[in-house]
Amino acid sequence: MKTLFARYLASTLILLFFSHIVFAVGFISLTFNYSVEQIQEMLYDDAEKIADMSASLIENDSDPRVMQMFLTGLQAIVSYSDETVIVCNADGLILCFADESGLTYGYKTTHLPQYLFDSLYDDGRFYSVGTLGLFYDTQHYTCGRYILNGINDDVIGAVFVSTPTDSVMELIENSLRIFYIITIVVLTLGIVISYFLARNMSKPLRCISQAAHDFAHGDFDVRVPEGRTDEIGELAHNFNSMCDSITKLEQMRASFIANISHELKTPMTTIAGFADGILDGVIPPEKEREYLQIISNDTKRLSRLVVRMLEASRISSGEIVMHPSVFEINEIIRRTLLEMEQRIESRNLTVNVRFENEATYVNADADYIAQVVYNLMDNACKYAEAGGFIDLQTQKNGAKIHITIANSGRDIPPEQLRYIFDRFYKVDQSRGMDANSAGLGLFLVKTILNMHGEEIRVTSENGVTAFMFTLPAAENPAAGKHILSGGGKYEFVDEP
Repeated sequence: MKTLFARYLASTLILLFFSHIVFAVGFISLTFNYSVEQIQEMLYDDAEKIADMSASLIENDSDPRVMQMFLTGLQAIVSYSDETVIVCNADGLILCFADESGLTYGYKTTHLPQYLFDSLYDDGRFYSVGTLGLFYDTQHYTCGRYILNGINDDVIGAVFVSTPTDSVMELIENSLRIFYIITIVVLTLGIVISYFLARNMSKPLRCISQAAHDFAHGDFDVRVPEGRTDEIGELAHNFNSMCDSITKLEQMRASFIANISHELKTPMTTIAGFADGILDGVIPPEKEREYLQIISNDTKRLSRLVVRMLEASRISSGEIVMHPSVFEINEIIRRTLLEMEQRIESRNLTVNVRFENEATYVNADADYIAQVVYNLMDNACKYAEAGGFIDLQTQKNGAKIHITIANSGRDIPPEQLRYIFDRFYKVDQSRGMDANSAGLGLFLVKTILNMHGEEIRVTSENGVTAFMFTLPAAENPAAGKHILSGGGKYEFVDEP
């Protein structure tokens, strides 16, 4: 299996190589076309100059001064540009031939092919790449111009200026040599830079991979550096967060197993001990009913524990279906309060109920919201200090109903408050006399409210711990609905 380092390095080098090839083809093509265009323009310019000089020569070929001026000018052009010049009359008979080796006047022994003149007369200019009708042995670039007399602009001849194609190829070869040197330098630098970039990218990934391997084999303390600010740094941060979450979950799982073992062991030991005592006759008959009641209570306690664990499993797996309806939340709170009346009185707690309206309607799943209220009020009764208070409040704010359930007692430390809704999490048992739960109540509360699209928050300061959550407000679905009155020893305070 190829490593990411090898793949990244290979793909970078392949991309660099092919991009360089494309650049080379484009560079050579542009250089070649530009060189040919420049040569063509130079040949045209020289052909035009020589045509002007040739007109005087053809019209005054007997004048030695004109001849001398023509030969001097032609020699200068040929020697400077390394070109070949052919001057012929209107019939195609070559009058003059000049190249770098010298100049021949009065050639008059060779005719150029007629098709060369036909093209020249049609366009006024002539351009070709070839042997000029087999006049040359090698390939030449040739440009031609006709010669006009100075009186009535009649065509009296033609000029053909040529240069070997080897000159352009030599220029291309020189350009290629330079390009080869640049290619070697660029590819070398590209290989070195790509190597270090690939290694720099793959090294933290290998580190994360090794950390994941160690973590999977039980080393929960392993973490990866988070110094980078790119996607790999974000991956490292998320990996460490995942490790923290899994570590915390593993700790909660171990704590949960210990708590459940304790929760199951204590009542089962009690049930088995008292049952064996009754069967063995150790317990007097007059006390059997008392001990049977203890057995019954512990059995119900085990049943509640199992039911709560099943509820947590069903809610976490998304098996439950919400059935929202309009109901009266204040009545849910009142009924739950009456259910806990004995517990409240046994701990001498004062209950303050503050309802903004006598009847407050919400749109939610009544059964699950009743469980939310019960869990929060059970939590408040459990952890409120003896002789303290419990505050219950509902208030409408826009399209939401805000419900608050608070109790007096010791503050929850801030470092524990952030985990209070986590599954299996339990605050230090020193906060309450009955802190023997499995750590699922508040987890169920938050999960149920989240499934309704609502949030819950908690504060714990100055001796008061308060849970506040919201529900969607609704209108009274039917007038005259029976509302359970408060009554009892609880103080219902009207909001101003």
